[in-house]
Amino acid sequence: MISDASTVSSSKFYTVAEVMEMPLDKLQMRVFSPRLSLNYASVKRLSVDLARRGQLTPIKVQEPAKKSDLYKVIDGDHRVAAARMAELAIIRAEILTISDEDAYAFAIISNKLGSRTIETLELAFAVSKQHGFGRTEIDIADRLGFSQAKVSLLLTLAEKSTPELREAVITRVITPRTAMSLASFPAETQLSVSVIVKNSEVPLGHREILRIARGDPEPDYDFRCKCGRLYQRKDDRLIEVE
Repeated sequence: MISDASTVSSSKFYTVAEVMEMPLDKLQMRVFSPRLSLNYASVKRLSVDLARRGQLTPIKVQEPAKKSDLYKVIDGDHRVAAARMAELAIIRAEILTISDEDAYAFAIISNKLGSRTIETLELAFAVSKQHGFGRTEIDIADRLGFSQAKVSLLLTLAEKSTPELREAVITRVITPRTAMSLASFPAETQLSVSVIVKNSEVPLGHREILRIARGDPEPDYDFRCKCGRLYQRKDDRLIEVE
């Protein structure tokens, strides 16, 4: 490994101990990143770019623990995957002196500034890890640059949502905005509403879904879509009235 100790910088989360040309087999991926999966289309594009132009920006890794020789990737999972796809042997890396707690926080910020949007569920689980370190909502909001209201909604989604509600978000049956509101309801309500929305023959809007969750009285018609057609509720489905 080739070291360049002349390049040293710092932030409120870390200090850069050194910059090195690091063997890819010394890197451990998917530790701190908030993303639940890699975007393989992005990896393929990066792989071609690395082969043509070389590496422009160093990845960021955490110093290894005393009993380990592996460096955990904090920022750069896609670039590491691309380098492996391009069959490169080494990659340029900044080695950071940073705690696990701060590494998770910095990974959220760096991914938030990246070219690919973080999915709401990914962000919710990442914010929940900060909560797990004993951070308050106000503290998390300050560290990540979010509003406290956003942090509160994300924590509710991560810590109180049912698997069925999360699946509805992943499959885009229910929007993240609606899911964050539904997560505050009891588990049985989340389940029943998820089933109703999934089986509906027409898209249900945010207000209609929350009306169902609250159990508010139904209007004179069961449901009127934006086109003006009337729908009647039957079991867990909405059927168009002829």
